[in-house]
Amino acid sequence: MKITEATGPGLKLSREARRKAELDHLEIFAHPDSTDSRRMWLIEAHRSPRDRNPSTHEFDDGHDMLRFVAEHAAVPEPAEEKD
Repeated sequence: MKITEATGPGLKLSREARRKAELDHLEIFAHPDSTDSRRMWLIEAHRSPRDRNPSTHEFDDGHDMLRFVAEHAAVPEPAEEKD
């Protein structure tokens, strides 16, 4: 009998990691507990246009929220102008 031993993350964990890396779009909302004196935000990270289970991130600091967007959103470089 031949035995094969494998180490590392399982197939399910590998697929989940790949799914997390494939961001389709972000949606930003005002947090339901947000007030005029205390601003809060919710960001949903969707992996597909019809993602029914996006990851949700809460922020009470605008700088942290913008940092998250900058790290996760890919903004393409502007196309060079043709003469």
